[in-house]
Amino acid sequence: MALGLIFDGAFSNLLDRLRFGGVVDFFNLAYLPAFNLADSYILIGTLLLFFTLKKRHSLTLKTETAVDLRQVDSK
Repeated sequence: MALGLIFDGAFSNLLDRLRFGGVVDFFNLAYLPAFNLADSYILIGTLLLFFTLKKRHSLTLKTETAVDLRQVDSK
């Protein structure tokens, strides 16, 4: 899902550049930089990927630690 959001956002920005010569900004709020929906997809996808990989890495470390402790207990 994360990679899908990233690739969809990038593809949408690429299409905008090819059709309009630049990326079309949909939201221009006074307190945020101008951004479009594709940029939001890329950001959300990147954050989702980061936290998914971080969680998977921490689970791997816990599993390896548990295996090491069982090996120590069996000796």
